[in-house]
Formats: sequence, structure tokens, C-alpha cells
Amino acid sequence: MDVYIGIDVACAKDKYLPLVMCYWESERLIPLPLASSPIKPPKCSGLESEGETERKAEFKRKFM
Repeated sequence: MDVYIGIDVACAKDKYLPLVMCYWESERLIPLPLASSPIKPPKCSGLESEGETERKAEFKRKFM
């Protein structure tokens, strides 16, 4: 089964990284129920809105 993953890297401090995983079924894109999964995504450290900071660069190295 092919699975597609989407991410929004703009997330608030101490919130889970906003991920979605889904797959095609016939003509529909079906999201997987990640909220009930025992494996949770990492939490965000709160990224600055502008510029390339060391914290933002470290986040990219770890998760992208």
C-alpha cells in the first residue's frame, strides 16, 4: 500500500508536530487515525517566524 505523508512545520511550542498520513482507496484519499496511535510525533519547540536560526536549522536536521 502506498502511503502519503503531509507535514505543516509551523507549529506552536509544546504541541505535536502536525502530521497527516493517508492512502488512496478507489477515488478517495483516506486519512489514517494517528491521534489514537500509540506512537506520537515529536513535539515542537516553537520556531521563530523569521530568519534561519540555529534552533530552526537543528529542527530541520532532525525531522526533514
